[in-house]
Amino acid sequence: MNLHAQDGLNASYFLSGPVYNTHSAKFLNDSAQYAWGKSVRESALGTQAVKDLSWELDSYLSYFSDIIGIEISKSNTQNIYDLLDYGFRYAKSSVETSQSTNFFLRPYVYYEEASLIPESDEQYQETSSYPSAQATYGWTLGMLLSEACPDKQDAILKRAYEIGTSSVIAGYSWQSDTETGRELACAIVALIHSHQGILHLVKSAQDEYAKKKAGTRSDEPYLYADDLPDPTKYLPNPPTEGSAQYDYDVTTYYDSKSIRGTSRGDMAVRDADASLQNIINTFSPEFGKSISASNTPELYRLLDSMYPIASEAIDASKEHYHRLRPYVVYDEPTGYSADEDDLRYSGAYPSGHAFFGWIIAMALSEVNPAQLTSLMHRAYEFGQSRVILGYHWQSDIIAGRLVAGAVFARLHGSKDFIAQMERAIQEFKGGSSIQALDAEADADAPIYTIGGVRLNGQPSRHGIYIQGRKKIVR
Repeated sequence: MNLHAQDGLNASYFLSGPVYNTHSAKFLNDSAQYAWGKSVRESALGTQAVKDLSWELDSYLSYFSDIIGIEISKSNTQNIYDLLDYGFRYAKSSVETSQSTNFFLRPYVYYEEASLIPESDEQYQETSSYPSAQATYGWTLGMLLSEACPDKQDAILKRAYEIGTSSVIAGYSWQSDTETGRELACAIVALIHSHQGILHLVKSAQDEYAKKKAGTRSDEPYLYADDLPDPTKYLPNPPTEGSAQYDYDVTTYYDSKSIRGTSRGDMAVRDADASLQNIINTFSPEFGKSISASNTPELYRLLDSMYPIASEAIDASKEHYHRLRPYVVYDEPTGYSADEDDLRYSGAYPSGHAFFGWIIAMALSEVNPAQLTSLMHRAYEFGQSRVILGYHWQSDIIAGRLVAGAVFARLHGSKDFIAQMERAIQEFKGGSSIQALDAEADADAPIYTIGGVRLNGQPSRHGIYIQGRKKIVR
């Protein structure tokens, strides 16, 4: 698993680019968040931001070591270290690729002011703020580490989110840079999971963590909703009326209404149906192959098995926050009237449409990584369609994508999910459905004699034995 600079993803190819329009609502929100960051620099948040502003892996390992209660290092946790080192190098390559083609001034440079860490200002004033390196690194590592340490997943993700916010407080990133960084991290994690050998590395990290915690890791079946990360534990609350973020939500709602009736508005109407079948039909062109129960049975089975648990995960959060939808707040018609009555009393935060589009695109990208850019871009637009129609605020969409990334990563702790994913990948490649996974599982399976007697360790005599699903010769 060797990485090269050209392997890095370019965020602007599938996400919104830097906010060059300084009169836009997004830039005004960025400016307001910069001002907020400055106002808390003398608080505990500012102290934390100084510690968080780092471009080196060792710093992030230290942050997360405090969360899981175990020192993450090459000498103490070789497998966890290797997993995070792999993710960090890919994230770093992606940030560098994105920044090299999308230059935007950092906030402290734009306003010609000192940052929270003035001794570093000169060093970084000529590097782009887009996307936020800290947000990208933090969320990438947080998702990967939550796979290895499921009992600490909520605390890990909360810390990962805070790292991006720290870069806003320090004056090194705009708010939109951090949002892009976390969304880029989701794509990075999806792509990493398509790499040969990564599932073995994740499993080794899981086993190592369980051993360090003096526990025994069980191969979990398909997970239940209660096993997944709880968004109420790691995401911020939805913006409250009177805040700059809420004002941005309101402005974006009104700006997006003007898109209705255009070709983009028509696409938003087509995106309104969040059924699995419509999502599959929507993403099939970007995937490059028609997805159906008859044409791609293993892939269809993968997506179909993800859908119910994903629904439970997002519905619980909606009920918790019970945020009113824009069209309800303003008592206005939407761009798609058919769902107005059904959704009038359901929560807006986080967005279910953004969640489903994002997690399905991540899964399809793991199966066919060559199409990741197209898939993630379509998923991005799928979420934005909800703002256009008036069913969601922009902050609902952003939250939905992050929840999708967290759930997608956690699903890789399920033996059944990994097995079905491997079947889908082999089906797409035209190979046997489970051969690669079986070979990996067999290597760790106990060994039996032909007569069915289980051995304690390796055979001491030459002969034919049974291991896993095949005969072996020793």
